[in-house]
Amino acid sequence: MTDLLQPPPLTRSEHWTSQQISPNRIGRKLSDMWADVAAERRSGNRLSRAVAESASMRTQTLNLIVVTDGDANHDDIAHLVTNLPDITPSRVVLLGSNREKHDSLEVGLHIEERPNTPPHAPTRIEVISVRGNGKRLASVANPLLVPELPDFVWCTTPDFAHDPVLSELADQADRIVVDSAHNPDPASALNYMVKLIDDGGTELRVSDMAWTRLSSWRQMLAQFFDVPSNLESLYACEQVVIECARRDDQNRSGITCGLLAAGWLASCMGWRAPGEELVRSRDGWKLTLRAGQKGSSHEVILYLREIDRVAPSPSVISVTITGGLDAPGTFSVRRTSPETLTTISESASGDRVERTIYSASRDEPRLLGIELRQFDSDPVFEQSLRFAANLWPEGETRL
Repeated sequence: MTDLLQPPPLTRSEHWTSQQISPNRIGRKLSDMWADVAAERRSGNRLSRAVAESASMRTQTLNLIVVTDGDANHDDIAHLVTNLPDITPSRVVLLGSNREKHDSLEVGLHIEERPNTPPHAPTRIEVISVRGNGKRLASVANPLLVPELPDFVWCTTPDFAHDPVLSELADQADRIVVDSAHNPDPASALNYMVKLIDDGGTELRVSDMAWTRLSSWRQMLAQFFDVPSNLESLYACEQVVIECARRDDQNRSGITCGLLAAGWLASCMGWRAPGEELVRSRDGWKLTLRAGQKGSSHEVILYLREIDRVAPSPSVISVTITGGLDAPGTFSVRRTSPETLTTISESASGDRVERTIYSASRDEPRLLGIELRQFDSDPVFEQSLRFAANLWPEGETRL
């Protein structure tokens, strides 16, 4: 009975090498492959035939273009993006840029029909993979997309600021998703995103997974100051210490996450860093900010440090805000395990409040799933990004 209610998935794949991409040829092949799948489904039991006949061609959500380097495993990436929680792109186009100078393109098609609980139609997935010279790949993508759907680009190359494929796709994309945690040059990564936002105007949205990793942190920090008596300590803040994950064996660092956290705090509070950048200190980086109105301003010392990870995510490890003598208080959020954050506050009254909450570190599929459900711009991210981009010394790589 289980087999009748839940038929097995059906897949088809084809690969070939060509000097050019023919959208018509790809369209015909996809139609033939789906017809073959439908014929196999109809040859099964009665319930399977009924479900197959009601299947829509694809989930009508969005097109996803994934930009990779030539060494990336497209099978692994295809599995990741077609098994995201709660969302399935209508069509996935994988673009693998290699350094070879010949003009031939390696093309792959993969389709899959996944059964759902009757009477719901199966989910149908299409993945088109193209490998070739990077200069040709951006022009390849557009004819392969499903018309009238938003076009999302996820760039997985670490140095995305210098990826020629991404630069060309920016002109036709509705949203670009990157992860600056992989980038070896934080200043280059952050400033490139600022440029994308400025050049794209109202037509382009930009997302950074490093910012998405901060969502729980921003929530927890803001909750400290829902208590009116704590606000004076925030306004009188004299020190902020941000600890972030040290670079790992996958070459990921939490440094850009830490910079965005600093940018968020500074832009929300109106702190200024006129013409200044972070400088190396004994155990990390340091910067003196100015808070308050000119003529009655005070210093806020920002410390940024890399430490060993507590969770797999290349994110922030802790954020501590300390008030001045006029309004003493310490407010801290710390990652205490891959599943928990601990908040500690000590107010002027001397009361210490500590609580641990469940807030699991998000992996890449969950982060990407969140990004693909965002269609609007995020002005708070953009403000934080602009501030953060000016903090890191130009050309200075991570520790």
